[in-house]
Amino acid sequence: VSTDADPAITGAIENIWHGTKHHFCLFHIRKNLEKHFLSKFGREKFRNFFSSFCQARNSTTEAVFEKKWQQVLDLFPEAQSYFRRQLYPHREAWSQFVRFNETNGELPRVMNASYRDHYFIAIDEACTKFLTPAIQKLQQNQMDQCSHYRAYHTNLEVELQQAHVENVNELDTPKGMFSEDLYDETLIELIELVDGISDIRELWIVSRIDQQRPMQQNDY
Repeated sequence: VSTDADPAITGAIENIWHGTKHHFCLFHIRKNLEKHFLSKFGREKFRNFFSSFCQARNSTTEAVFEKKWQQVLDLFPEAQSYFRRQLYPHREAWSQFVRFNETNGELPRVMNASYRDHYFIAIDEACTKFLTPAIQKLQQNQMDQCSHYRAYHTNLEVELQQAHVENVNELDTPKGMFSEDLYDETLIELIELVDGISDIRELWIVSRIDQQRPMQQNDY
């Protein structure tokens, strides 16, 4: 369930819909931040402020999230009280690393020959009720793209060296953008993904084949 961060709604979902995944709408989070800090910061500083918040929010591991979250607090001490009171206690409802871990945890259960039917037939039937044929076709094409992958074995040291050469760690989310809107945007760097893991037996790159462009998008 996606809602704004109204305490009454949050309490109702916790008490009535037990086990329901509750996510805060990022649009409403931004509007609340604008209400509290836009006039105080001014437009340029607020743009930098929200960009820093998005970079923390878009982290896909808890360690990276905590590091970037502290950086936001250090850079914008005026927001510390609001963040610690209103957002941090409910970080599981809006942070990307929680959603990433939820999705990752579901993959082994459904990675079988029928995974496509498991997810997409019901969705397609629901789309038929609400979408025009042209829009539904676009939706179906997007579903089909999910099966366009290739995987190959690689070497951890080689990949880390390549990442260092390309200096990919400087590729941050553009200001004011949400990671969901940036389909080519790097969600996490390899060095962050393996941070703290000492027993790595194999490394595989899963590469999405984009039929419209020759470039590939890699996941580790």
